[in-house]
Parts: sequence; structure tokens; C-alpha cells
Amino acid sequence: MANEPHITLTGNITANPELRWTQTGTPVANVTIAVTPRTKNGTQWDDGEPMFFRATAWDQLAENITETLTKGTRVHATGRLTITAYTRNDGTQGISNNITLGTIAPSLDFATATITKNTTTQSSTQPAAQAYPTAPDTIPF
Repeated sequence: MANEPHITLTGNITANPELRWTQTGTPVANVTIAVTPRTKNGTQWDDGEPMFFRATAWDQLAENITETLTKGTRVHATGRLTITAYTRNDGTQGISNNITLGTIAPSLDFATATITKNTTTQSSTQPAAQAYPTAPDTIPF
């Protein structure tokens, strides 16, 4: 939807990503990203209250996350934000910050990365792209 709020986060993954498949065979990965705001107090930095975002990825992105990212990895993540209210087991109210990921990448501020391009750019559950005709006089551009 066009009116869904988008968010970009920088934080740390709190546990190794979980990969599952839907009944139709679509891969889905879940990961929690912890974001801790910091403020400068004179010459030192003070940590604020951490915020936790439950992030979900689908298709090839889900598979790439589980093969690449691990607990403690600092990441930059962008996606659609939804906030859900719920009742905890003890009866108190809680709020869940959820993101459907569009992209996620390791932060190169404190680490290095080796890039390996996938052999396919589409998940097996996505339809193949329409091929353009190969005859030069029928190319649409």
C-alpha cells in the first residue's frame, strides 16, 4: 500500500535469523533488530532505552538473510512499519514494532563483507519475467 509508513533502522540482530516456509513453499525469515538511541553527555555517550523491531523478509531476501547474517551483526534495514497492540500473559498491554523488510545489509562501519551474487535473481515462487523478442525490428525501445 502507498500510505504505509516506511522506516530505516541501524541496529544489531539479537539472535540468528529463523528461516521457515509457508504451506505454498515461499521462504520467510524472521529476525529481531535492537536499536539503542545514544546521546552525547559532555565527552561520553549515554545509552537510552533499547527498542526492538521484529523484522520479516520473504522470498530470496529471506534466504539471503539466513545465509549471511548472525546474532550481533550490525545492520541497516529498510521496510514497511506496522505497530500492533497486544495483551501480555500477565494482562498488561504491550506494543509490537514490526517491519516487513525491503532491504537489509550489514553495516560496514565495524565489519567487512564479501559479496557473492546469487545465481538467480528470482525466488522459485515468483513468475518468470516476460522475455522481449530477439529480432532487432521487434525490440520495443
